[in-house]
Amino acid sequence: MIPRPRSPKHIGSFLYWLRRELIVLVHGVHTYDHLYQKFFLLHAFLIIIIGDMPAIAHIMDMKGHIGKCPCRACYMTGKRDRTNDQNKIHYPVHIGSNHQEQHNIQDLLDNPCTHQSFYNLVNKIVNAEMLAGAEAQQTHAGLNLMSALWGLPGINFECSFPHDLMHLIFLNACPNLVAWWTGTFKNIDTTRDQFRISIDNWKQIGQRIVKSMELIPGSFICQLPDILMLGHTYLAEGWSFWLLHLAPYALDGILPVEYYNHLMDLIAIT
Repeated sequence: MIPRPRSPKHIGSFLYWLRRELIVLVHGVHTYDHLYQKFFLLHAFLIIIIGDMPAIAHIMDMKGHIGKCPCRACYMTGKRDRTNDQNKIHYPVHIGSNHQEQHNIQDLLDNPCTHQSFYNLVNKIVNAEMLAGAEAQQTHAGLNLMSALWGLPGINFECSFPHDLMHLIFLNACPNLVAWWTGTFKNIDTTRDQFRISIDNWKQIGQRIVKSMELIPGSFICQLPDILMLGHTYLAEGWSFWLLHLAPYALDGILPVEYYNHLMDLIAIT
């Protein structure tokens, strides 16, 4: 429906027509039931929308993951690198430039974004437009304006946009963790860090993976190569199998206990 190659500047102009059809489906469409040989009113509700973070940000009319307030689940805020005027990306940080805690994680968990809070923020933006202060309010709220899907029966801005585990965990966190452990993450030197795993240990882990694949039925997972090839050949399915079924055994006794326990927490919530 949306022409290539770029995403639309205002996706609401496309969602408007979808919204009209969804409203019709909510009230009911005169439909023929061939089994019972009679007509009935078919009702349908949109309740879940799935996509990666940029796509969901478009649909919710948010600033997105590089904005000052990037999260659709909490009120975490990001900071810009002020040493580079061209860089307008905000980075969520745990410790601020004054070496004090930027966010209290428990406070963020105890005060999540809700359906009503989204509505309140949008109203502030609308009111700010009358005072020529909408842009600052948009930046602070992480929103552009009200989504075209707002108000549809079945849509709840707190629950209807679940996070995408495939991109978030399997195609992002997993390869980044491996790069961090091996000292190849963004050319950051981790030689002195306790979690750094030697190349010899990675070779040993790779041999274990290759050997274990001989005993795992092909209906469970496709053949996985040596771990040294992880960054080049693993897709989301491979990362998922590596994290959930191989990593707990392959890294036991190799990662220090503190970091291994953190890895097990990640596996548990996945």
